[in-house]
Amino acid sequence: MDTSVFLSVFARETDPAGRLEPSLWVLEAAQAGQHELVIAASVIAEIGGAPVMRPPAKADAARRAASIARFEQWVTDNRFLVVDVDQRLATQAARLGQQHQLSGGDACVLAAGLATRCSTLYTWDKDLLKLNVLGALHCQRPQMLTAVQGELFSPRETSEGAPRPDGSEGQ
Repeated sequence: MDTSVFLSVFARETDPAGRLEPSLWVLEAAQAGQHELVIAASVIAEIGGAPVMRPPAKADAARRAASIARFEQWVTDNRFLVVDVDQRLATQAARLGQQHQLSGGDACVLAAGLATRCSTLYTWDKDLLKLNVLGALHCQRPQMLTAVQGELFSPRETSEGAPRPDGSEGQ
């Protein structure tokens, strides 16, 4: 999963692009065991360093720090697969970055997805979306499945009262 999906949930101030609900759905589906969530370790660093997470004023610093802490705790609590970016993965990411004109962070996410044989890479990032399919890895925007497509729970539900990734309670 790309950093952009997490930022849609953990750093949101407003949601003019309509990214929150689809991003929440993907994260909650992983939390409910519908699919395994794979995160490149570099994503954790990207969350903390993202411009939207760096407050322009001290008044926002505590709120942004709480968002980062909530993200880190959420990743730990859900035991998602965090892929270390070692020399081998970094070398592969460098090649992918050159080949597909990607930033270092996007290339690491892509390399982690390929190394773990993920079938889907959820992202809002245009550079990753333009790849569409790379080998067996399909890059796509998060989307909510409808009941017809096999949804097992509504987009706003999580397991009995479990906290949602955005900090609210499940229904």
